[in-house]
Amino acid sequence: MAALKTSSKMPLKAVKLDASKRVIPKAALTKPRWWRVTLGKKMTGTGKIRRFFATEREANEFIAAAVAAARQRGHFAFNIPQKLAVEALELTRELEAHGVSLTQAVKLYLNYRAQLVGRSYSDLIPEYLRTKAKPEYRRAQEISLRLFEKEFGRKSLNGIEPHSIEKWLDGKKWQPLNRRNYVRDLAMFFNWAKLHGHVTDNPCDKVKRPKVPRLVPAIYTVDEVNRLLNTAREHTELGLLDMYAIAFFAGVRIGEILRMRAEMIDWEEGEIRLLPSVTKSGSPRNIEIFDALRAWIGEESSEKGPLVSPVNLRLRRQQLHLLAAVPMKRNALRHSFASYHSAKYRDPGGLQLLLGQETTNVLFSHYLAATRKMDALAFFESRPGSKPRLKPANLTGFQSQPDLAVSNEIRDAA
Repeated sequence: MAALKTSSKMPLKAVKLDASKRVIPKAALTKPRWWRVTLGKKMTGTGKIRRFFATEREANEFIAAAVAAARQRGHFAFNIPQKLAVEALELTRELEAHGVSLTQAVKLYLNYRAQLVGRSYSDLIPEYLRTKAKPEYRRAQEISLRLFEKEFGRKSLNGIEPHSIEKWLDGKKWQPLNRRNYVRDLAMFFNWAKLHGHVTDNPCDKVKRPKVPRLVPAIYTVDEVNRLLNTAREHTELGLLDMYAIAFFAGVRIGEILRMRAEMIDWEEGEIRLLPSVTKSGSPRNIEIFDALRAWIGEESSEKGPLVSPVNLRLRRQQLHLLAAVPMKRNALRHSFASYHSAKYRDPGGLQLLLGQETTNVLFSHYLAATRKMDALAFFESRPGSKPRLKPANLTGFQSQPDLAVSNEIRDAA
């Protein structure tokens, strides 16, 4: 094998030695017993390194590795103790026969040890949930984690394998969107566990995410909007007029409205000011007060305190929709505002700011439904007492959408 060089002035090759490890002269016919490789101080940056090998092939492999290390990492490659370097090379050679790297072998051992002494899944859930600052989001995360806990709670965290997670998901027979959401929540938990040293790898990284078909967002028609608002205005015991009006005509999320206070609405300046503690992103957001919102709640809105009570919110909303004869549609309050605003103003950048989205791509992918401009004009001209242009919906067989708990709405809302 030709001699390898780190530069034109530094040849590096194996020297033939006899059984007593003496150099064999070039003209001698003595059969080599050893091959010696010497790495000089100029190459290592520290001291001279000398190694002896039983075969020329091993010597040349060491030379190739040394030259590559010197080129890639410079002198730092030789700062590790010689004994450790020799051990690493020997172990790497043994593992090659099995197609396993030294790094993989170490991780496998660490996983094995962690399974023996590691903490269980149930032990870490409370600790993880305490990292979630917002109570609503913390409750939503707990829903996912507790469901997974029923089967994996007592297992060591490092003992939970990707195939076990996939088998558990297959047994639930969820729709693609639900399956993806649960994998997302579990992946967040395992990423946190990995960051804090409880696991070496996130098993969810090897769990296939289902492809979710893109659906056109559901929105409420103008007539449905008027029926809902007029019904909420008539049935004050439900306490929902403020929430529906703000969601329809300001695009504020339900979870954000629950954290809002009346003081955040400046009727004189014509602006809603959401604090970082209120918004989903944690960034403040200012929203223009449109005339429709002022007409519906401007004179009747309270001056101080929370706008909406969360007590039995799901049941109160179901009752409102039954009284108004309008089916519940998932996240459609905010989607309606976005769709009608886009159709009337044709200003995606401005709408992006109102909704608090980082990019306009999210608007077109998840928020906007095709809407006629005449409907958009009618939407923003909505006023108390507005009569529906269509006959009320037939209540035969009507059911409100199930499982619309506040925590689920907050978790899944865009």
